[in-house]
Amino acid sequence: MNQMLPQPRTSILSLPEYVPGERQLDGILEPIKLSSNESNLGPSPNSLKAYSDALTNIHRYPDPDQHQIREVIADHHELSAENIVCGNGSAEMIQMLIQTYVDDGDEVLLSEFGFPLYQIFALSQGAKVVFAPEMNCVTQIDALLKRVNSKTKLIALANPNNPTGTYLKKDEIQKLHLALPDQVLLLLDEAYAEYVTANDYESGLQWAVNTKSVVVTRTFSKFYGLA
Repeated sequence: MNQMLPQPRTSILSLPEYVPGERQLDGILEPIKLSSNESNLGPSPNSLKAYSDALTNIHRYPDPDQHQIREVIADHHELSAENIVCGNGSAEMIQMLIQTYVDDGDEVLLSEFGFPLYQIFALSQGAKVVFAPEMNCVTQIDALLKRVNSKTKLIALANPNNPTGTYLKKDEIQKLHLALPDQVLLLLDEAYAEYVTANDYESGLQWAVNTKSVVVTRTFSKFYGLA
């Protein structure tokens, strides 16, 4: 008698595999891993001390609302703590955002060479993923807008982009946001924002604060060495 085992959703079974970088190589004791863009400098001494001090309280559950860290982040970026949600890395927050807003049959719009997890998260929700072509590894705003339709629910962009390292200028982000229909959520993944020194780059934080259709994610794992 054949027994049918429990099966995951069809959208899960058809997901493309996400392949992280190798951590071990035969014959190499300590390989230098570049694929994850981890900080070679490590965390600051202040961070190490804070972690050490926290060890005495690891038997206690943390604050589920993360009041203290949200206040510190808000002060650093000159925002209100009410504008901030914390999670286990920006990837988790992006996944939660897509799970919250994207339904089966919705369309998620991505740039051609964007972070591959966007596609995986969207497909796992049963969404259709639409790619806009890039030019010289740079996201093209007009190509994105050309593909927006009544089924588009979310646009996910890394700015600066991962893995290409290119970025969108502040006037390009403004053009995209102002042209989008009200029902389209714009997600700006700014994991590498702290590295940008160009004068024509601007974070989308103020867009996120002043509108209801823009979300910005940041991370401690890159610039701050807290992966």
